[in-house]
Amino acid sequence: MNEQHLNLIQAEVDGLNSDSESEHLRNLIEENPTLRASFDELQAVKLAIESLVEIEPPPTLRASIMNAIPEREPEHASVTETTSWWASIASLVKSPKPVSLAYAFSLGLIVAFVVSTVLMPPPSSSNTDQFLGSIGAVSLSGFETIAEFAIEEEEEEDERDGSIKVHRSATLIVIEFTWDSSRPVTARITYDEEYLDYTGYTGTNIAENSSSLTTRTEDGELTMSSDEGRLKQYVTLTVRDGYEGDGKMNFNVTSGGSSLLTRSLWVRKVQ
Repeated sequence: MNEQHLNLIQAEVDGLNSDSESEHLRNLIEENPTLRASFDELQAVKLAIESLVEIEPPPTLRASIMNAIPEREPEHASVTETTSWWASIASLVKSPKPVSLAYAFSLGLIVAFVVSTVLMPPPSSSNTDQFLGSIGAVSLSGFETIAEFAIEEEEEEDERDGSIKVHRSATLIVIEFTWDSSRPVTARITYDEEYLDYTGYTGTNIAENSSSLTTRTEDGELTMSSDEGRLKQYVTLTVRDGYEGDGKMNFNVTSGGSSLLTRSLWVRKVQ
């Protein structure tokens, strides 16, 4: 396998080869297993990168990174043009030399680790205000699911329209609300403010009009509603320090004026 073969593979993956060059490469690949492996590897990298979904970092990302870096005297450095993470990764498959699959995925893992560390730090009593982040997904590693309620029509018991799951880790409680129907829905969660403290929420509205999702909190009541249905919301509550006894949460889900779920849950204090 020489440099000409590698350039042919790179151009084929990028769609730059002529018909005759593509045919020549196919003949070479059939005769050379090493070329076949390199071609398949580079194609896999390109497909993996094209399937990535670009997200906008939250406005607090820069401040979080700067706060984590100790102050020091400025050093002389050349100014270079900034490039987005996604453009940097995508440029790998367009480089003049082929890049190995292991290298590309290693870089992806490093980026994912940095983003997940800043956006979603592990839960702790001193960092609960940042636990949910703002990217519409929550890691429940280390949490125990203490309750799960199915939401379904009474006439159609086999058809499940959604669910409410309650997860807990020490003093952190995460309520996961899923609604998988195109009908409008409203979920109300009330809780003892003496026992539980509202921390924050994040969610993903699966409907086309994302503005149809609203979340309100007031006096121990959290209301989530969507005019177009299909949503997933995560809400965090923190058990207050110094409270004795158990705390109560009430769940009520309605759609089109019909009550689909009414449940209560007592949450014991962790000793």
